[in-house]
Amino acid sequence: MAFSLDPKKKYYNRLFERKTYIFHLALGCMLSILGFYRIKYINFQEVGYFMPLLFLLFFRLFDWVVLKMQGRHILVVTKGDRVPSDYKWWTDGLFTLLSMITPILVSSLILMKLKQNPGILGGPYKDAVKIDLITNQ
Repeated sequence: MAFSLDPKKKYYNRLFERKTYIFHLALGCMLSILGFYRIKYINFQEVGYFMPLLFLLFFRLFDWVVLKMQGRHILVVTKGDRVPSDYKWWTDGLFTLLSMITPILVSSLILMKLKQNPGILGGPYKDAVKIDLITNQ
């Protein structure tokens, strides 16, 4: 199933089933809880733990948009796949790209905000001193 050239038979289509999606969402939530702990007590760079949950949420959001526009689920077509006749690059391709890039951008935004204000989380970073690299203060 995963090695099919037909995008409608690829493994990601199981995410459209409610039971499978909820299972993956629960795993993503558990990983995010671990990420929150690691951000709070170990290192800010641990925002990658939030990416699976963010991907699942954005993938479902963009799938819903395509479902409303096209009346079918999103199609992810990669190099070498057979392109179905109902594939539209401006909906399927654009929203697939956005569902892959948006979690990375949101995680980077979270990391930048945490570095600017480390006291947000509490923990050992609540008394951290901010150093301005330009004026050395």
